[in-house]
Amino acid sequence: MTNKFFAILALQFFVSIANAIQLPDFPFIYSQGYAAKEIPPNTVELNFYVKIFDENPETAFKLLQKQNIDLVKLFKDLDIPDENIESYDIQKTTVRENKDYQELKVLGYDISQGYTLRLKDINKYTALMNKIVSYRNIVNFNSKFDVAERQDVEASLLIEAYADAKNRAKNIANSVGAQLDAVFAISEKGFGSIEGDFGISNASDKSDYMFNKASFNGNPAVITFIPYSIKIEKKVNVIYKLGTNQ
Repeated sequence: MTNKFFAILALQFFVSIANAIQLPDFPFIYSQGYAAKEIPPNTVELNFYVKIFDENPETAFKLLQKQNIDLVKLFKDLDIPDENIESYDIQKTTVRENKDYQELKVLGYDISQGYTLRLKDINKYTALMNKIVSYRNIVNFNSKFDVAERQDVEASLLIEAYADAKNRAKNIANSVGAQLDAVFAISEKGFGSIEGDFGISNASDKSDYMFNKASFNGNPAVITFIPYSIKIEKKVNVIYKLGTNQ
């Protein structure tokens, strides 16, 4: 128990020192590398809400139940496995008339329930969306397209990003007659105070789910499209010790 306690103290002490680190006290080069890849998505996560309003809370709840029954049937028709369907607690909100910032009589009740669907077969997405958007009580759609192989793609991009950072650092070192020495530090998230001293913004490393083109099968009745590609990107920040050419 005592050893664990001292280990925790040591870790906290190390983190405190790391957060206080300023510029290294030796010649160095700070380089940022970047790599990205456009890749067709093969999975999608869809979030939406079933939302009902009625003056009678019991009626609202029954309408919510009916809509959920229709959704369950749709999910079964599309062979979406139960383990890929997630529903959340039912939320109930009282809607009141407001006047001069004062709540007056009750107008009715909002009852809602959220859903998350994870489609490993992206070919089901269009049929699913074209159906549920026609339901009057389903709102707040949000689709996140991705690839099942994301971990492997990101690992490959990290290698490319590091190679880019090293190449940039070499070019800078050569331009002043110096050479790269050992790597002093490397991180995907940047080095806080160092970036501030050099005026470098620490941009987020989140992958880009946006897409430039959508696939279209020529059928004008289809109103939703699957992205032609998504961009996955990685950034890496490296500090090299700087040596001199002999």
